[in-house]
Formats: sequence, C-alpha cells, structure tokens
Amino acid sequence: MSQGLRITFLMHVVVALGFGIVMYLVPETWATLVNWVPFDSAITRLYGAALLALAVGSWFGYRATRWHEVRIVVQMGIALAVLSTLGGLYELLLAGAPAFTSVAIVIFVVFAVAWIYFYREAQP
Repeated sequence: MSQGLRITFLMHVVVALGFGIVMYLVPETWATLVNWVPFDSAITRLYGAALLALAVGSWFGYRATRWHEVRIVVQMGIALAVLSTLGGLYELLLAGAPAFTSVAIVIFVVFAVAWIYFYREAQP
C-alpha cells in the first residue's frame, strides 16, 4: 500500500474525528458556530456518530498493509466524498445553506480527489 494512501487515511482520521467529536458531544455548539439551521440535535449527533465511525474505519485503513485490506474502505470513501460534494453544492447554490457549507465542500472535494487517485493507482 502506498505511503500517500496511508497519509490520506491518517488525514481522514483527524478530520472525521475532529468534526465528529464536536457534533456528537456538543451538537448545539456546533450548530451555533456554523449557523446550521434548521437545527435538530438528534440528527446532528447522529451525523457526528457516523463521522466517528468513519474515523475508526480510516484508522483501520491506516494500519493495514495490503491493498485488498482497504479496497472497500477506499470505495466507500469515494462514494461518500462524491455524494457529499454534490449534495453540498446543491444546498449551497440552490437551498440557501450556511456559508460554512463551502468549507465542507472543499474538504469533501480534496478527499474525493485523493480517494479516486489512490483507487486508480492501485488497480492492475
């Protein structure tokens, strides 16, 4: 497995863990910081839990040594990043999402590019 993919997994752990902890433990604070409206603490906490689970998956990917051990995690990362980018763009451009949505979109685009690059690189 390439060093670049390992670094991508580690970066994903840090980002998903950082956002996930805040959204899971203090959803009201998160919503206030990013002007997330309408606010639903249960959905925000659920999203935080999903991010924490993704961080765990990326931690396992970081610790793996062979491509076949991480292939499905990379495929899931591609799906998540691409779908989240598209959904975020829709919300930002057409549905009046808060400005912070653009930060999330940039993060998702960076991970989409990285996951796709490493997926294509690993294919025979």
